[in-house]
Amino acid sequence: MVGKAVVGADSSLPPPPRGLAGIRPQRLVVRPLLMCAWLVALVLWMVVLTGAALAVGPKGQIRPPVGIVVVGLLLLALFATVGFGGWLASQRRWPPFVLAAGLGTLALLAGYLGASVAVASSNPGGDAMAGVGVVLLAVPTLVLVVVLLGVGAAPVLVWQRYHRQAATASAR
Repeated sequence: MVGKAVVGADSSLPPPPRGLAGIRPQRLVVRPLLMCAWLVALVLWMVVLTGAALAVGPKGQIRPPVGIVVVGLLLLALFATVGFGGWLASQRRWPPFVLAAGLGTLALLAGYLGASVAVASSNPGGDAMAGVGVVLLAVPTLVLVVVLLGVGAAPVLVWQRYHRQAATASAR
């Protein structure tokens, strides 16, 4: 056979590169899209609240319809975090879980910093206090995100363990 190489026929030939063919579409498309959607849901309530606070000024009050929207978006963020934690646990991959906890914390802290700088721009020390707030809130925010992701992950892990034990018991 001249000019034609058969993979596996000669051990001196390297295997063909895997490229993207060896990676499932779930890892390339679904997980990043779900993570981006979750991060948007996590921070959207903060953006709406900041915009409403800027619109009414320092002495005004936020109107009830805007407050209802903010509370609704906050509840959406909570449920999205719990649901995303459950989905990550169903995948049984822990590096994305750790990545989600870090990215969720960074997103919330960035939203807090942006809101603090935008709203407290009339206060001369507002920028410095916003930075101090980010430092002080970093660990509690990380704990909150991990707990909410864990609340979603725990039932899935218990369910998987129960079914694994039931399958093992029935196989005996």
